Amino acid sequence: MTYQPQPFKPGEAPPTKPAERRGPYVRTPAMCQSIRDRRIGQYLRVSAKDMTEPERAWVGAMVDAEGSVLQATSKRNGRIYWRLSVEMVGNGPEYMSAFLRLTGVGTIRYRTREQREHPFYTWGVWRYLDILSLAQQCALYSIKFQRVLKEGVDGKLSAPAF
Repeated sequence: MTYQPQPFKPGEAPPTKPAERRGPYVRTPAMCQSIRDRRIGQYLRVSAKDMTEPERAWVGAMVDAEGSVLQATSKRNGRIYWRLSVEMVGNGPEYMSAFLRLTGVGTIRYRTREQREHPFYTWGVWRYLDILSLAQQCALYSIKFQRVLKEGVDGKLSAPAF
């Protein structure tokens, strides 16, 4: 049975959807709305720190010189989703921990590959709101972050990577 919205008169309460069935449990529309409200509050927080001007210049210049801003797509349930990430690669943990300390966001990974002689470290940020916050702060010092603000806000960049 699909839900068919019915017209209602001003001053009347709009009709509600019938309860949703998920396994042995039933979710009423009010329960679904409270779940959405909790998730929105959870995902809308920006955790990137406000950096000083020298910190912004250093992060912006390093991402511009040695970092990469990547755009990837994935398909789930027949829909295309766009994902943006900022990543840095280095041989030592000092630079990567400096990025983490200055920005307050991201993850440091220790990686090894068969083709490479030595292990290496990466720092990356995959959360969209944190990437936008970094881009707004460091745009004066990074062409890559300027491009994120110009073309990537809607999630559809013209180039796959830059």
